[in-house]
Amino acid sequence: MAGGRLGSRGAVDDAALRRKVQRGFRLRGLSVQVDACDALVNVLARETEQKKALKVLLDAIKVRLRHQDGNRSNSRNSGLVDIDIVSAVVADLSKDDNDLMQEAIVLISSFAMPEVKYNPTRRQFYALPKSPSAKGTLHANAALKCGLFRERYTLLFQRLMRHPLFAPPLLAGMPEADTTRVELTQLEALVGTEENMKHCLLGLLSRLEDENYYLEDLNGRVRVDLSSVAECHVGMFTEGCIVLVEGVLSEGIFRVQSLASPPSETRAKSISANGGDEFHFGNDSASAVSAHESRRLKALEKKATDTMFVMLSDVHLDSPVVFSKLRELFAGCEPLCPPVFVFMGNFTQKPFGVGATQCRPEEFRAHFARLGKLISEFPGLVKYSHFIFVPGPLDPGSANVYPRSPIPDTFSNALGENLPQSARYTFTTNPCRIKFYTQEIVLFRDDIVSKMRRNCVVQPSESFHADGKPVQLTEHLVQTLIDQAHLSPLPIHVRPTYWQYDAAMRLYPTPDVLILADHYDQYYWNYNASDVFNPGSFPTDFSFVVYRPASREVEFSKIE
Repeated sequence: MAGGRLGSRGAVDDAALRRKVQRGFRLRGLSVQVDACDALVNVLARETEQKKALKVLLDAIKVRLRHQDGNRSNSRNSGLVDIDIVSAVVADLSKDDNDLMQEAIVLISSFAMPEVKYNPTRRQFYALPKSPSAKGTLHANAALKCGLFRERYTLLFQRLMRHPLFAPPLLAGMPEADTTRVELTQLEALVGTEENMKHCLLGLLSRLEDENYYLEDLNGRVRVDLSSVAECHVGMFTEGCIVLVEGVLSEGIFRVQSLASPPSETRAKSISANGGDEFHFGNDSASAVSAHESRRLKALEKKATDTMFVMLSDVHLDSPVVFSKLRELFAGCEPLCPPVFVFMGNFTQKPFGVGATQCRPEEFRAHFARLGKLISEFPGLVKYSHFIFVPGPLDPGSANVYPRSPIPDTFSNALGENLPQSARYTFTTNPCRIKFYTQEIVLFRDDIVSKMRRNCVVQPSESFHADGKPVQLTEHLVQTLIDQAHLSPLPIHVRPTYWQYDAAMRLYPTPDVLILADHYDQYYWNYNASDVFNPGSFPTDFSFVVYRPASREVEFSKIE
């Protein structure tokens, strides 16, 4: 185990050590199988600080067991520790710093992420097992379409109930000390209430067949009138958003006076509320991290001061000028050998297709072959860098439905055929996630600013910061996405989404870094302890972003 040293068995014999192990499990409400207990005794017998090592092991086992049981909605063996769990925990804790450095960067595609649901009874999330019949398919049954919106609502509701303004009193019937608390009214409770009485509601903003707007929750719906909104908080409110509204019910219509998104919370608070699990990465070693492991990872993360991610968007491979600038970029980066290059589409100026004004398949394949030859000219990058390719809206692949599949192999193979075998490259989904030690980095390529702006049901408010500066349109966007905990809080007919993989579009817990690659001006905002930025369109002025995860620095760069 990391930090342990081989030593003599000391005065404590195996029987006494076994009793300590069993007592430690009982104090944590766990039971251990005999072979698992024997294995722990053998491990601890080689440790000089047995008490400390036992605590670290038991804490790690409990975290892993909780994560494992949380991934099963019904677990018969909850609390039972077997030899497999012990072996996995000991293997993880035995990794030295070099092992952890090699595993520091993990790339997760949208289709590899678990489907996560919230259990309101147990107040925890759990990952659903993948159905064998659904393996490799993108389309799901109609029931999942309704479940998609129910899960979005439930996720934001459980988060909202932890906010100081909305959290219920600790003891029912006791007088409340905080008079500023806001009480939510369920939509079904509006029936029979006194007219013109002010209520606060949470619901999904939707437009039904009569072209009027409605607010829906899990048990009811009510027609809303947005024409008299007097107070609109920061955000871009569209059909499909889950919103907080305040107003009065009059003649069966809820007259909205105030409109806002449910307030978000920091990543640390969400993870703490979920028992410490980071369920986006779908495997025990990446998700179940004990306090001891977390401290080690954070320490290594801060030491990685030389690590840098180079990110470009709209890398038009059919442009001679872009290729020339890529050569300059590679030449400047080779002495530094960045571990990661992220190239995001669109990868051609013309949309992919077979028409006269489109980029034909053979041309698209030739562009990636040429890029492979260019990268091969820089042996340092070939040896040390990992090239990641994220498709754009106009690139080949599946229909314009999110999550988008990777660029098909027939084109990506052209890159590999012109690279040395040692080169590392990955064609992944849009969106995708990168885990760097403890950081979660979300990559998303879409023209989201213009799409959200076109679909606003009310105009974004003219808000101002405390220093008098106006709130920018991109600030409205960033706050909306993080408050909604979703990359595309739009109706399905505007932004089609695979119902089965909607969890891949979620932003809960809030990621450490969110890259919104957009055909829009560069911007950077820090909202709710999350760094959000747009690298800009590379062909416009040959600008890109360098991100240094150790210091959380975002550097906007440009090739003159």
